[in-house]
Amino acid sequence: MALEILLTILYIILAIVFIIVGAYLILLLHETRKSLSSVNKMIGHMDSIARFFDEKVARPAGSVASITKVVADLVDVIKEFKGGKRKRSDE
Repeated sequence: MALEILLTILYIILAIVFIIVGAYLILLLHETRKSLSSVNKMIGHMDSIARFFDEKVARPAGSVASITKVVADLVDVIKEFKGGKRKRSDE
């Protein structure tokens, strides 16, 4: 009889521990999802920066006459980056 009571108490304690561990895993997976979403946004942002430099800097810099325009665009980008303002309306 005492053994049955001891085993019942043990099963209850184990069930409570498993519920706590399960809840912790759910919270951990939720935080991981948030972090991965943030990383995905950063990667998308880096892709748009790379595309911008390809379109505005690398291609136009091929001719000597357009170097001043490239420098002006770079100055605008640096001003926007420091000021935190976005000029483009597509974002």
